Amino acid sequence: MQKKRLLDIMQAQRIKPAVGTDASPVKRSRIQPFLARGPLWQHRIHPAAAYLRVLALPLLAAAVWSHTLFGAGPATGMSAATVLLLLIAPRFFPAASGTPGWAAKSLYGERMWLNRINLPIPEDDARSALILFLTALTGLLIMIWGALAANALVCLPALLVAVIARFAFQNRMAILYERMRDAHPLYRFWSVSADNDNPARKRKSA
Repeated sequence: MQKKRLLDIMQAQRIKPAVGTDASPVKRSRIQPFLARGPLWQHRIHPAAAYLRVLALPLLAAAVWSHTLFGAGPATGMSAATVLLLLIAPRFFPAASGTPGWAAKSLYGERMWLNRINLPIPEDDARSALILFLTALTGLLIMIWGALAANALVCLPALLVAVIARFAFQNRMAILYERMRDAHPLYRFWSVSADNDNPARKRKSA
C-alpha cells in the first residue's frame, strides 16, 4: 500500500523511477546517512551552511592568491584552513529548527539529490543540478589556476561563474525540496525536530 502511494506521488510529480531501481521505501541501512537523526546532521542543515559554501569561494581565491605576497607555504596553509573551515564550521552551528527557509530547503534538497539512486527525483531537476554543479566545479578549478598564475583576468571571471553557478545550484535544490518533500515519509519529517518530554515527566513525578 505504501509503495503504491509513493508511486502515485512520483507519477503526479512526473518523477520517473530509475531503471532497475525499486521505488519503494529503501532499507534503513541504505538511507542511514540521510536520516534526520542526531545533532550532527541537524547542525549541517543550518541555513548558515548554505551561505558558507558560497562565501568560501572568494575566501579560497584570496588564500591561493596570497602566494604572491607571503609565499607558497603560508598560502597553502590558508587555503587548507579555508577548506577545513568549510568542513568543520557546520558542526558548530546551532541545530536547525522551525519552518525551513530558502537556505535550509536548499540543503535538504541537496540530500535528496545525493539520495537519488535510492529514491529517484524528477529528471529535469537531476539534469539541471548536475549541469550547475559541474559548472560551479569548473569555475572553481579555473579560479584556482588563475589565482596560482596571479592572473586576475582568469581568476575573477571564473570566481564569478563559480559563485553564480553555486547560488543557482542551491536554488535548484530548494525547488527540488518543495517538489519532493512529500514523496517519501523520510523526507516529510526531515524538518521536524523531535521533542524530549523527559524533563516534563520528571517534574510531574517529583
